[in-house]
Amino acid sequence: MAAARVEYIAPWWVYWLHELPHLDLTFQPRGNDFQPRDPGYQQTLLFWALAFALCAAINLLFLTVCLVCFCCCKKDEQTETKNISSCCITWTAAISGLLCCAAVGIGFYGNSETNDGVYQLTYSLDNANHTLAGIDSLRGEGEQFLQCTAAFKAHYYSAAHSGQQQFYIEILCVAL
Repeated sequence: MAAARVEYIAPWWVYWLHELPHLDLTFQPRGNDFQPRDPGYQQTLLFWALAFALCAAINLLFLTVCLVCFCCCKKDEQTETKNISSCCITWTAAISGLLCCAAVGIGFYGNSETNDGVYQLTYSLDNANHTLAGIDSLRGEGEQFLQCTAAFKAHYYSAAHSGQQQFYIEILCVAL
């Protein structure tokens, strides 16, 4: 019985992320080998996580400074017309909203990719479990057949060497 094999095809962003330079926390280049238990490999992952977190923090700091400057540095003029600074606040809020929507979209995409990967993993583990159960079953049947054959031949030779004219063959094993 040939099992259908499902090949893993990495998404495009995996290839893109793999092309990033692998630097540890001391900015020394590391190898491209996948070794999750290696401290150097873990440092390269931590380096890029910190780099992305730093970019997000700088973005948040910039938006906070802009909003504080626009809100606190108002002129004392209270007119009925729209201020020019409110247009900047509107654009800042719109860009922040778009960035948040993009982050949510990326999160949903990552969740979908994770779900697909877990499904492929469970399918592969189930297939491996089925294969190992088949191997164990065949091994058990083979072991039982060899034991029956050995017992039959031992009984046959002991009867042949005892000098009896007539051989009585007993059924020692039940047919498999």
